This record gives sequence, C-alpha cells and structure tokens, in this order.
Amino acid sequence: MVNVGHKVVTDVMRGVLGLIYSVLMVIGASSLMAQQSYIVLEKHSKKVLLASGSEYKRPVGGMVQMATAKVALDWRKVSNVSSTSMIPVPAAAVMQGGSNPLKLAAGDRLKLRDLLYACILSDDAVASRTLAYHVGSDLLRRRGQAGDPLGAFVFEMNQLAKALGMSRTKFVSPDDRMLGKSSNMASASDMARLSIKLVDDTGYRFYAKQKSRTVTVHKASGVNQSYIVTNANVMLGGAQKIIGLRMSYGGGQHAAIVSDRLPYRIKSASGTEEVTPVQLISVVLGSPSSMGSSKQLISQGWSAYERWRQAGYLAYPDRRGFIKVPR
Repeated sequence: MVNVGHKVVTDVMRGVLGLIYSVLMVIGASSLMAQQSYIVLEKHSKKVLLASGSEYKRPVGGMVQMATAKVALDWRKVSNVSSTSMIPVPAAAVMQGGSNPLKLAAGDRLKLRDLLYACILSDDAVASRTLAYHVGSDLLRRRGQAGDPLGAFVFEMNQLAKALGMSRTKFVSPDDRMLGKSSNMASASDMARLSIKLVDDTGYRFYAKQKSRTVTVHKASGVNQSYIVTNANVMLGGAQKIIGLRMSYGGGQHAAIVSDRLPYRIKSASGTEEVTPVQLISVVLGSPSSMGSSKQLISQGWSAYERWRQAGYLAYPDRRGFIKVPR
C-alpha cells in the first residue's frame, strides 16, 4: 500500500516537474526572441515584410562602422581624394584602445582604401578612429574651424542619420567604444534606412562584397607589414545570393544582410517589358546568433514577398507597411 502511494506521488511529481520544465522552455524561448530586434524589407519598394521590436533603441556595437564608412566615402567623393592617399595613424586613435587586428601604432600609415577595408570588413576600432580623425581634421581645416576632429566626424555621422530619417539613432563614436556611459544606439528600422543608402552606394557595395583583402601597413620604422583582412560577413554568396552588407564577427549579435534576386520581367501583348527589380534587406540587432537569424529571416522574407507579389502588390493609400526614407 505504501509502495503504491509512493508510486502515485512520484508520478504526480514527475508530471508537475514536466509541466514546470515545459513552461520554463516556453519562457526561455520567448525571452530569447525578446532579446533581438529585426526587420526585413524589399529594398526598391521599401515594403516591410517582417518585423519585431524594430523601433526599439539598442546598442549597435560594430555595426556603427557602416555609418563611419559612409561618412568617409562621402567625404572622399566630395573632396576628390584618391583612394591611394596615405593616411597617418594618430596617437589618439591608438591610445583609446579597442580592437586593433592590424597592430597599428602611432606614426604608421595606410592607404585610404586599406583603412576602408579594415573598417567595413572587420571590427577594427583603431582603423575606424584613424579614418575619423583624418576626415574630421580635413573637414575642420576646409571650414576654417578649430576643434576636436573626432567630434567633428561624429557630428557628420549624426547629420547622416538625420538626413536618412533615423530618428531613433544617436552616434557617440566611430567604433564600438562607449563614451562614458553612452554607446552608439539605433533601432533596427533605422539601421535598415542606413542599409538602403549603402546598397545604393557603389563604393560601399564594392568593399563589402570582398571576402578578404590584403592590406599593407607602412610602419613608422620604415618596414612594410601586410595583413589579410577577412570579411566578417560569412554569408556572402551562397544559395541566398548574399551581396553585403555587414555582420558581427563569428555571426555574433548584429547583422545587416542583402539578398539579391533577378528582376521579375513581364512582357505585355504589345511587346514591351515591365521589369521589377527586387532585393531583400534583413537587419538583426541583439541576436544570440545573427547569422542563424538572418538565414531564417531571409528565407521567410522571400516567402512573404512572393505572397505580396502574387496578391498584386497591395498597399494602403497612406503607405502603411512601408519604411519611410527621405529622398
């Protein structure tokens, strides 16, 4: 009798424990999903296909270097500076610490294009700050102003964000370094706005699609040292035809991915052809695995796009469901 009762009690306990375990698993999965923000949209139409927490402001880590590179590329174009121009590494860029895979030291020099490769392909804080100091100094000089070159550069980063309608974005540095208790903050929607701009930038697209690049550091000692910079975006190419833009190293927390597809072509009875270009942009912030999340979201995004296309590209008159980017 005691044994039977013991068995009943044991079975009940197992049932309760199983229920608790199941609840904890659900809560854990929900918590895991709550950690990330994402948005998936079609680039040309700006149609939002998937989104969750996309308006939340959160730290963007090394993804800030997308804005760093864009400001530097715009400066190069307006200033008509050659991509082979030699840029010195200031002591301040090194002293502030952070990632320094090229082992840069004060007085070293690199070509502008090599600094851009380091900034766009990798999480290189010192290379990004070197770019920022150089561009900021030149901007101050051209304007006949004195001041902090780094501050002048970060001001331009925030001006870029303002021009793109990135209302939930605040940049404080050109790399993932915190400034006091402040860090670079943005929403997934805002990073999507920046991504749209970068996809239209032929210079950025060229840099971001390279799987690796050899860069040369001209050391202050007179010795030249070459390094291979590997693209952190390990999703490049493949079945999903990834052409950019940026990913945290090791498929970490953040990613902005562009998936390409051939345009849709429809011939009319008169012989004319209607061409609809199509590209998918996926932005993930704060994911336990931005690579895994991006792969899944891109697949789901293309399915959602196909449903929208087959429904006749339905849209509300007020453009609800489309991301707004100023022209």
